[in-house]
Amino acid sequence: MLDIDWELMFRYCGNECTPEERELFERWLAANPRHREFFDAVVLGAGRAVDAPPPMPPTTPTLRVPLNAMSRRRSASRTIPWRAWLVVAVIATAIVLAKRTGLFDRIPIGRHDAVAERTITTHPGERAQINLVDGSRIMLASESTVRYPVDLSGPRREVTLSGEAMFAVAHDAARPFVVRANGAMVQDVGTTFDVRSYPGDARVRVVVVEGSVDLGGAEPTGPTQRLRRGELGRRDTHGAIEVRVVDPSRYIAWTDGRLLFDETPMRDVAAQLGRWFGTPVVIADSALSSRDFTGSFNGEALPNVLAVIAAAVHARVEWRADTARLSSLPESK
Repeated sequence: MLDIDWELMFRYCGNECTPEERELFERWLAANPRHREFFDAVVLGAGRAVDAPPPMPPTTPTLRVPLNAMSRRRSASRTIPWRAWLVVAVIATAIVLAKRTGLFDRIPIGRHDAVAERTITTHPGERAQINLVDGSRIMLASESTVRYPVDLSGPRREVTLSGEAMFAVAHDAARPFVVRANGAMVQDVGTTFDVRSYPGDARVRVVVVEGSVDLGGAEPTGPTQRLRRGELGRRDTHGAIEVRVVDPSRYIAWTDGRLLFDETPMRDVAAQLGRWFGTPVVIADSALSSRDFTGSFNGEALPNVLAVIAAAVHARVEWRADTARLSSLPESK
């Protein structure tokens, strides 16, 4: 799984890092060849130095700009605003990487547009760490999208989520922190919490790790339910909210690279495995789809994970091209 600190990458590209942040980012580059390939592709996609006039985005990769050359050019006396550079970089990189296969065939996009927002998207097998300028932190799960304003100094800090993310909010009573997800609104009351709302989910789920949040509808004047540490709230599209007490550590295990299922229907297990490993997992029959599975995994390969799950739910695994198919075993006589 590829973890990307997009906010730190933005700051690094814009020469806005402190010495400590620069050292942290360069350690990240050196930690994994895929990290350097990813960032090098961003530089390649930009197709220019930060102090040169912006060209049209290239349609094919033509020149690999050495990372040390980019660092040297940052010190030039004449510079273009880094946000403008990043727009070109992202557009061009998306074109370049669209021609590749594998992990880098689609790039998670950080966007600077007229309303000064950033949109970060993860794909199967990826997570993103986002350190906001107000001190808040977001860990974005696989196949998720978060949109937030670049400038968080206004009277209201608001982000929009599709998928799953854990938020550790720097509390500021004068400037509420709000997460919008599929018609629901989660407002921070000084807390760390996880929000899950994938497309197709019937309910928005919120788990409070520390502090408390208010869970309600899109309109702030509507009814809300306060959730406290160790509580899980689910809100459906009609506004009904269900609350129960849980162990929150089980719901944020994914942030530590652990897959954890607790009496989870197999249809949901398959969806999560697909997001986690980037390999489609199909449940072949309705009887198996509704069976529950409980178990945890930490670093195991997908074939090993599927073998354990199949044994537990009395199923078999078949591979068809790049898709894993689980089907019920016949009942023994």
